[in-house]
Amino acid sequence: MKGGRRFNLLLMVGALIGAAAGFAVGEMLAAHFGGSVSNVLLVGMYLAQLMFFISLAVLICEKIDARLNTRYWTQSHWKDSLKRLPLTSVLFFFAAGCLFQFIYALSPVNEVREDFDDYILAIDNSGSTRGTDPDKERFASTVSFVNGLDDRNQVAVIVFSRSADVAVPLGKADERLKQDVEASLSSLRPGGGTDIQGALEKAADLCQDSKRRAMVVLLSDGESAVDVQLVTDMYRQKGIVLNTVGFAFNKFSGTGLLEELSSLTGGAHFNVEDMSQLSGTLAQMRTWQAEDRNLLNCQPSSASDSGMLKILRVALIALAVALMSLALGFMLYNSDVIKKLLIQKILMGLAAGLIMEYNLLNLGQGPYARLPLVLLAGLMLTFFKDDGVGEGDQNPEGLELAGPVNW
Repeated sequence: MKGGRRFNLLLMVGALIGAAAGFAVGEMLAAHFGGSVSNVLLVGMYLAQLMFFISLAVLICEKIDARLNTRYWTQSHWKDSLKRLPLTSVLFFFAAGCLFQFIYALSPVNEVREDFDDYILAIDNSGSTRGTDPDKERFASTVSFVNGLDDRNQVAVIVFSRSADVAVPLGKADERLKQDVEASLSSLRPGGGTDIQGALEKAADLCQDSKRRAMVVLLSDGESAVDVQLVTDMYRQKGIVLNTVGFAFNKFSGTGLLEELSSLTGGAHFNVEDMSQLSGTLAQMRTWQAEDRNLLNCQPSSASDSGMLKILRVALIALAVALMSLALGFMLYNSDVIKKLLIQKILMGLAAGLIMEYNLLNLGQGPYARLPLVLLAGLMLTFFKDDGVGEGDQNPEGLELAGPVNW
């Protein structure tokens, strides 16, 4: 039927495969670069590679069974569309992602530094640290961090392996305590498992004074079974901020857990690939400010109650999803891809933003919240409007009777 809405199973499957590939690569980028590059670049990279994989999948589907353009035009110009792929995905969407993240992060709240009174450092001393930190840089960096505090602060050190022990009880950061920290860490030998939950519970137990702002810093090279809901509820109830640091170079498998724990307590997660960077990473936390809001991730607790930020996030996500049709139309030399069903595409973008916002508030961890966004972005390209031009709509001389609008 002329002007009817069509559905193509191949296009749907292809777009979802492209979206799944983009999701997998994007999460690897988030895990690898999260905390080491700015959120502006991280969001730009995430959206650029997502658009690349979805667009590539659509192009392959068009080559197999042309629906968005005529078969004749696709056979003649498919390579030209392929050449435009890097421009539309890598350049256009990288720039769009950077711009959207920049807009989202703009707020006076990011200029206000948090003032913390107490610092509790929980340090992994499991057997695996023999390989990930043979020079015990984590202990030297802890000593350096404590030496940078003054007697207005209180500090405690917890060391954990198969169990968690308080190596230095919470006390005023004077010269005597600083000496105790150095002495208690100098004689430790790694061994055993990784009891992250035990360490976090002991750290929370040390925070008894509700009038003092507390930060817990967890350093670990592995993962263990953690009741995330229990721990994060405890920290939010006491107003404790949890910052996490993962150190195991590219082999670290606990990034997702540490990222979830920190994001749900208003903290930040850092990946340290070179242990010489650890001291500098910890030093930043003495004058720590809430992590810049990330368009694709959980918001810090200081900003999580802002209704305007929720509206802004949904609007920017909707715009990003809708812009995919613009990029695809440019790649296919076809303005109809943009104009047709535009209202439906905008509504699907809004749905993606709303679902992602809901998941961020209720699921917390970024990957679970981002997955529906990625899949809806792929599904947006599944439905199209057919004006009655068939696959072989060309005259006997091979000229197209109907085809794309050239840009």
